Amino acid sequence: MNLNFNAETSNFTGTLTYNHGQYEITLVDFDTDDLEKAAHLATQINNWLNSNLNQVKQFAANALIEDKNSEWLEENEAPVSEEAFMQTIEFKGVLAFSEGSFEIYFNDNDLFWGHTIIVDVDQDFNLSGVNIGG
Repeated sequence: MNLNFNAETSNFTGTLTYNHGQYEITLVDFDTDDLEKAAHLATQINNWLNSNLNQVKQFAANALIEDKNSEWLEENEAPVSEEAFMQTIEFKGVLAFSEGSFEIYFNDNDLFWGHTIIVDVDQDFNLSGVNIGG
């Protein structure tokens, strides 16, 4: 995987490939000589996402569907099913940390009025949390 190092931010950036699309990955808390470690982590994440992104969407839907339907409905908006939730959110990219954990970002497509959905994954690739950001 090709990564570029930004000395100002001490981050690597690269491109993930999922479902014929390309998405940004940013890897933070690395040194310029950590290219091999960063590239290995980025490749592991890319491979994992290609096998597990639907599971991640299900995890997000499970965690957020009650909030969506009780607090985030527009006037006269019908409740959203988990299936519709999963079809609505759109993968945007990944922020990975040097110890191996990472965050997966989804565009909410107005489920939460334009906020970003963030799914936390620990260094062992266990889904560990969901937040609404921005």
